[in-house]
Amino acid sequence: MSETRDFRTQDLGRRDLLRNVALAAALGGIEPAAAQHVHQMAASDKKGGAYSPKVFQAGEWKSVEALCELIVPGASKGGAKEFIDLLASANPAIASAWTGGIAWMNAKLGKPFHLAAAVEQKALLDKIAYRKNESPELAPGIRFFDLARRMTVDAYYTSAAGIAEVGYKGNVGMSEFKVPRESIDYVMRRSPLANG
Repeated sequence: MSETRDFRTQDLGRRDLLRNVALAAALGGIEPAAAQHVHQMAASDKKGGAYSPKVFQAGEWKSVEALCELIVPGASKGGAKEFIDLLASANPAIASAWTGGIAWMNAKLGKPFHLAAAVEQKALLDKIAYRKNESPELAPGIRFFDLARRMTVDAYYTSAAGIAEVGYKGNVGMSEFKVPRESIDYVMRRSPLANG
């Protein structure tokens, strides 16, 4: 029988927690409670209101921010790049994937990703965002983008900004659940049962 870890009650040190969450990120599944701890650590690491990257150089840092914003507009408000940097600092494989992925994008563009025009950034991402485009030339970019997308989404939608965006109010009891009329109408217009 496997034991499920509850990061809210575990007495893990900072390094152990980051290592565990980074491993979960690499495998594709971060528990929301664990992600909250990473967000808290990133906030506590801000000196004078600014976070100092642990893994990324200045240009890479700007490219991480630009990429995160393209994946999830508003990702900066959710601290996505700080979240990613903290996890990368705890896992050399994630750090290598991110720095290598950014270098790959820079090489394809012939300039740093964050300095490329928006149309150039979008054209590159349109190629690497879909596995159907896989070729020997694009395979490294597609693998990197898959990781970048997962980590950015995990980072943003476990942050206060992301949680507020989706309107999550927590697990609360409700005396009545009402589906908005607009939602019912929308579904019924598209349902084959509505015309029968």
